[in-house]
Amino acid sequence: MIFGEKTRTEDAVIEALDKQPESGPDLLRVVQEIFKPSLSKQGLYSVLRNLQKSEVITKTKNHYGLNRVWLQKIRKFSERHIHKSESVDEANVLDFEDGDSVTYRFKNPFLMDVTWGHLYDILYEANPTHQVMLNYHPHEWLMLSRPETERYWLNRFKEDKKMLLFTISGNSALDKKFQKDWSSEYVKINIGESYDLKSNQYLSVVGDYIFEITTDPLFEERVNKFFKENDYLDESAQKQIASISKQKYKSKLKLSKNKKKADAWRKKYKKDFYVPKPYYFFEE
Repeated sequence: MIFGEKTRTEDAVIEALDKQPESGPDLLRVVQEIFKPSLSKQGLYSVLRNLQKSEVITKTKNHYGLNRVWLQKIRKFSERHIHKSESVDEANVLDFEDGDSVTYRFKNPFLMDVTWGHLYDILYEANPTHQVMLNYHPHEWLMLSRPETERYWLNRFKEDKKMLLFTISGNSALDKKFQKDWSSEYVKINIGESYDLKSNQYLSVVGDYIFEITTDPLFEERVNKFFKENDYLDESAQKQIASISKQKYKSKLKLSKNKKKADAWRKKYKKDFYVPKPYYFFEE
């Protein structure tokens, strides 16, 4: 799926061409690296021919690129759904008054994270550019089970010049690697701090909105065991954590608007993070 978990070679080709046009040999190397090491030259060119017939890509001399007409169709489709004024979720969430809340329940953590991302996007867009946003996870397993989506989000902070303060209570090798790989001017990561939250609790603060996520303690036991037993991520380990996240462990997401509670969390984070101007914790 384009922009999601890649299940087809076509998706990997489109992602590779998103960066720049590529020659056939260079495109083969890139797709092998990001998706399918076993992809053959013949297999790639078969996919390229199909994408050309579908008018998704074009070929100029020896280079392949995305078809601008196809891109315009994608853009118009996206605009219709992102900016629809009658979007129920957007209208309901942005019209919350202080003290309002809604709770969602899910049969597994993977589905919970999909809804979390959907609602988060609405509030992210509405949040002032320079007010920092807060995240807390026991471990950052989402980067391991849904890497496409998590990379999209972390890169988006940089692209939009918005700031995320991310705390992780874990201190394992994988937690440290995540901190090393993703800490930046716009994503600041602190590990080894729990803020007295339980091992199955997650948190996000966007403006005066608070996401409070609770997962099955048995799920967190398996996640914690995974992080203790794996010092690095190979293909087998990634499949394992993805499988764990899709198993039947009930999860709950509560979204509320509560300025007093959001400010209390900002005070806690202010002790652990330096935020340069023009970024700020509290609106004046």
